[in-house]
Amino acid sequence: MQREYFCCSCGLFHWLEVYTIDSETERIEPFSIQGCPNPKCKRQTPFQTDFQVFAIDTVDWIYFSESNKDFIEKIKWSSPKYAPEFAIKIYEKQGIRIVT
Repeated sequence: MQREYFCCSCGLFHWLEVYTIDSETERIEPFSIQGCPNPKCKRQTPFQTDFQVFAIDTVDWIYFSESNKDFIEKIKWSSPKYAPEFAIKIYEKQGIRIVT
């Protein structure tokens, strides 16, 4: 199962797996989210960990997005590399820049 996220550093809307299956025990384990998958994101540098990555389906995202609409409009983007095809189609309709 995948979940949608937004990086407050580079503006990437992206999707990540939420669970993994342990190959030895075959148990479903929560996937550890390490932040933004964009290798060019400032959050990837060792000293820039103060940027948030929000899951889109949380109350935190709602508060952040309502308080920071102009900021989000300015930096938002996505890519088929980081989001499923159905999401890319929705993003295009919402005016989110798609980088290929």
